[in-house]
Amino acid sequence: MKKFMNFGVLALLGMALTFGMTSCSDDDPDYSNVTPPTVELAKANISGMVTTIGGKPIEGARVSALMGSDMLTAMTDANGEYKLEGVKNGTYTMQAIADGKQTMSGSVTVADGETAAWNTRLSNEATTVSVSQTEETSVEVVTETLENNEEAQVTTVTVIPAAAVEEGEEIIVTPVYSTDYVATKAATTKDFMVMGINISCSNPNAVLKAPIKLTFDLTDDVIAQIKPMKEVNGSWVEAEVTEEGEKVVFTVDAFTTYSLFINATLNQNASTEAISFAQAEYDNLYGASEMSVGTATYTYKMGSEIGQHSNLLGAYLAEILAQQMAGSTVKTVNGSYEINVTLPIGTALTLSGKQAVETTSIAAGSTTVSGKSYGKVSVTANTYNRQHNGGTN
Repeated sequence: MKKFMNFGVLALLGMALTFGMTSCSDDDPDYSNVTPPTVELAKANISGMVTTIGGKPIEGARVSALMGSDMLTAMTDANGEYKLEGVKNGTYTMQAIADGKQTMSGSVTVADGETAAWNTRLSNEATTVSVSQTEETSVEVVTETLENNEEAQVTTVTVIPAAAVEEGEEIIVTPVYSTDYVATKAATTKDFMVMGINISCSNPNAVLKAPIKLTFDLTDDVIAQIKPMKEVNGSWVEAEVTEEGEKVVFTVDAFTTYSLFINATLNQNASTEAISFAQAEYDNLYGASEMSVGTATYTYKMGSEIGQHSNLLGAYLAEILAQQMAGSTVKTVNGSYEINVTLPIGTALTLSGKQAVETTSIAAGSTTVSGKSYGKVSVTANTYNRQHNGGTN
């Protein structure tokens, strides 16, 4: 009887253990093939810098982005930086306005998951001259250059004869820096503007009654390289000038822009560079509970940088290059990307990103200057489980 009872107790204990093990197995989820969450593309951003021609930041510049009836605006901070967040996909007309500076416009295209770059440089305002009816008037303008590239500065003198316009009308002298951006990636040989002066009148219908003398103070080696041109009906044509020592003199017989060009070859090469995340991986494959992932932060480069040059021609080519790349100031900045997902146990998420980089070189004769500009940033989020990859944005 005792043996029978012992056997019965053991049998009951075995059944209980079996039942308990079966219950645990039924309640424990299978985490090996959990469906990973889908990460939606974050809204697009537009960011950049507004600087002087020399590359110094402009604080308080108003940057606007217009697409159809949508208008977004931002003000630059003490570093000249701005950011327009959560913008719709599309192409925007950009504009930057700052006190004491000429307004600059451009365009940029952006899509979800991207931070597009729009950088610009603002030159000094025009000089307005009251014209005497009895004696000549002169105004001096020194062209702006990149910081530490002052050897490329050119002094211009505009001499306005007496009664060049009607009494009460004013002459406006405006420095001009090319915005003729070359978009093609093929090698391009053409005439590139180095600098120019626009001569206009406060009365848009005015006609010059006497020619104005416009002088560019240069050096002999530069004079041999430059091509004087003026704008006629929207096109550039060669202008007749005289040389007075190391000065090139235009005879201004109409209200338009008078400029100096250099024939050079521009080469561009597009590539990408990886961006760096503060945390690039969120691993919940073998976690104990759900994991929330909010905003990812990363660093990237903003702006442009220009290499060294060895002579005066190189100094001028550096100025042309800065016009093509919208500056010569580069810095490392922080960006953010909205993830906003919850990772179930058995899933993980990794982040990767790249930034568009354009390397540009310009050459004239045996002199070459190169630079890099940093553009659009795109981020990719990949989710997966223990067995396979999941959704990618």
